[in-house]
Amino acid sequence: MIIRVKTAVCGLLTVLLLLALSGFALAGGPCGQNMPGPNPQEIERQLGEKLAKLVETGAISKDQSERVLQHWRAKDKERQADIAAMKDMSPEERKAYLEQKQKDKPDMEADLMKAADLSREQAKMVADALRPAAPPPQRPLSN
Repeated sequence: MIIRVKTAVCGLLTVLLLLALSGFALAGGPCGQNMPGPNPQEIERQLGEKLAKLVETGAISKDQSERVLQHWRAKDKERQADIAAMKDMSPEERKAYLEQKQKDKPDMEADLMKAADLSREQAKMVADALRPAAPPPQRPLSN
């Protein structure tokens, strides 16, 4: 009987904690929408460094590197326009819009081939270099 009461109390406390945290997030706390995004100039600098390494190794030419950067800038403008458009949408409209965007997701390598006149192999190398690094795997908590 005591175990059931302890389990019920722990469950109730967990639910209350989750409700409090979700209310904090919805109010615009650290998990809310007021967080600053990544700095576009810093991202472009990092992309430039990655492309410079590919130019140094001879994988792509300097001209192709510039075309890739121009392509990235155009895609960034599209992304900014999408963000601006979604601000005025209801949550349901936003969800539908994002689902449609996910269905229409372009092939990064094909886009790079077309935009920068790259071969399939070059486009794969550039795409692999430009993709953000995967976060390290999280370890399960030990008891």
